[in-house]
Amino acid sequence: GAQASSTITRGASLTRGRCSMAEPRVGECAIFVDGACYPNPGTMIVAAVQVRVTENDFERVQQASDVLGPGTNNRAEFEAVRFGLGFVQPKSVALYTDCEHITRALAGDITLSAPELAEFIEGFRTAMEQRGFSINLLPSRANLAHPLLQREIRKLREAQVPSFLKKQGREVPS
Repeated sequence: GAQASSTITRGASLTRGRCSMAEPRVGECAIFVDGACYPNPGTMIVAAVQVRVTENDFERVQQASDVLGPGTNNRAEFEAVRFGLGFVQPKSVALYTDCEHITRALAGDITLSAPELAEFIEGFRTAMEQRGFSINLLPSRANLAHPLLQREIRKLREAQVPSFLKKQGREVPS
């Protein structure tokens, strides 16, 4: 097969519709993923957006986000990949993320010390070789999942403020 590093794409910026991003190919199943913690370490939040790439635009197929258990930002980025892959089981998937650490780990350029991710990473690499999966790096501003993730972080932050104020013995605004 091809060398692992050749599966990372740093695409030139392109405008399609209202989005500027690394260029996906027409007809591919593109899934944009993002993950974070609030705070870090803290509660993991993941988001994914699946689009169908047409000649002139992106057609949003589905999107979702979820709040997971405790973890770190790095772990949340991996969980976002797993979450996004749960959307579909096609022969070929192009994953887009704004996390270079994830692209390098999944492509085999770096080895991570987290043993619980080893099986997932190995499975993803096998899928890259056998089923045409790719992992693509793009800026946060071009990641279609990033606004969805930010919305979930805001909701989590707003939900935590009243309990923090109560612990401090302060009045909770209504």
